[in-house]
Amino acid sequence: MKSSADTLHVGATASLTGPYSIQGRYMQDGYELFCKKLNAQGGVRGRQVKLTTYDDRSDPLGCAALYERLICEDEVDVLLGPYGSSLTEAAADVTEKYGKVMLAATAGVSSIWEKGRRFIFMVLAPSRPQRRACSVLPRTTDFAAWRSFMTTQ
Repeated sequence: MKSSADTLHVGATASLTGPYSIQGRYMQDGYELFCKKLNAQGGVRGRQVKLTTYDDRSDPLGCAALYERLICEDEVDVLLGPYGSSLTEAAADVTEKYGKVMLAATAGVSSIWEKGRRFIFMVLAPSRPQRRACSVLPRTTDFAAWRSFMTTQ
């Protein structure tokens, strides 16, 4: 389905099969609920949201091909990221190539954002500071220091 003046076409892949299938199904359910709630509230700037998803089979190469399909054939307006960092890394190369915005809801590896990409937006905190924070937390009860640590990462 191509976009129209009254429809905002959102595209994504989800790992419905393969090693990430449990998390991928939860993610797709979340994306569908998100679109349903937006539409119940009048859509986005009056445009109803149409979600198109494909099963990326937990495979980075297949995932990249599907993001190219979403952009070139389905002509989506915006993209939601796949499950996990490895698949997001593959999809991000495609979204950068075509200048399409992708909201990455489940990727946390810092390297994705250290490549100077301009069209990917992160939801999770990068995993490197999370790991460092988790290693520090059990050793301190100085919450002022903890707060300072978290705001400087």
